[in-house]
Amino acid sequence: MAQIDFTKKWDKIILLEAGLKGDIQQFENRTDFFLPGFSANVPDTSRSNRFNYSDNIFAAYTQLSRDIIWKITIKAGVRAENTNMLGEQKFPSDTSFTVNRTDFFPYLFLSRDLFKIAGYPLKAFAIYRKTLNRPSYQNLNPAIEILDPFNYSSGNPALAPQFTHNYEFNISFDDNPIFAIGRNYTTGIISNVLYEDPNQSDITYNTFDNIGQSKETYFRLVGAVPPGGKYFFVVGTQYNHSEYEGLYNGQPISFSRGSWRFFTFHNWKITKTWRLSMFGFLLAKGQQNFLELENFGQLNLTLNKSFLNDRLQISVFGRDIFRTMENRFVLDQGGILFEGARYSDNQRWGMTMRYSFGMNQKKEQGNIFNMPGGE
Repeated sequence: MAQIDFTKKWDKIILLEAGLKGDIQQFENRTDFFLPGFSANVPDTSRSNRFNYSDNIFAAYTQLSRDIIWKITIKAGVRAENTNMLGEQKFPSDTSFTVNRTDFFPYLFLSRDLFKIAGYPLKAFAIYRKTLNRPSYQNLNPAIEILDPFNYSSGNPALAPQFTHNYEFNISFDDNPIFAIGRNYTTGIISNVLYEDPNQSDITYNTFDNIGQSKETYFRLVGAVPPGGKYFFVVGTQYNHSEYEGLYNGQPISFSRGSWRFFTFHNWKITKTWRLSMFGFLLAKGQQNFLELENFGQLNLTLNKSFLNDRLQISVFGRDIFRTMENRFVLDQGGILFEGARYSDNQRWGMTMRYSFGMNQKKEQGNIFNMPGGE
């Protein structure tokens, strides 16, 4: 990765920023499966695979900031991004493909300082930005992977990026929104879909497709006791209401759904060298593209102890301690009905030890909204 940035300021009120960035990645993968035989294991050619791909992303941006009336700062800019991907499937069959596209992402920020709380600045923002969700190589690779006698999976090389236009007003505490209301307009929604095999009606295949667009309105509210004492916490909620329109399995779909997310982080300095922290969240009536999710959540705990004048740090942690991250889902769209559950061995117990050599670094002011997952 290489990056260069340029900054120029005039009269303390106008700031010009520009830059270039290149990110080059080369990836090679080989996976071998075997079946037990009479005298030795036999290669399973239906599941083994080998592929290489290169993923090169180059971007350029420019933005201009200026103070205007009523102590309001305006920042406007645009980023141009070129994606160049070459995928080569070596085994079991050649499914090579290329992706070469250039996209532009404008953005506009209006901000104003309000006041400070415990040394942290409180600001108001009005924002417009365009973003994308870029499909990965696994989403694009058309190689077939057999899951069971009635299902297989395959990527979609025609998959296009998913674009989102975001409009938001928020009030931020140390650059973290404590109150926000906004709307997302998303096109080309990338979704995991299940289709019937065109040649065998009793077999389905799992792939990815751009199947529609959505409008999402959200509201976020966060409260906190700032750090500095023995105990501080962050607690918040976000409500999302999504409206979907699209075409799935050759049939039009149109539906809306609301969901709630609750989250919290607590930090207790038991003594000067002992600290206990907790992070948890609950998602109620969640949505993942066109999948309707049942309630699920997670609770993590971390106990930290410092030794030798803070040079040695020992942490004992538990992640998903109640094993509540099991995700049950239902899809009832486009003539296909299926339901299931996923659990990806998410529960973890462990310990980390960290020793700092050399000179002590000056401690920076912490981010009170930094809510770690346990590790």
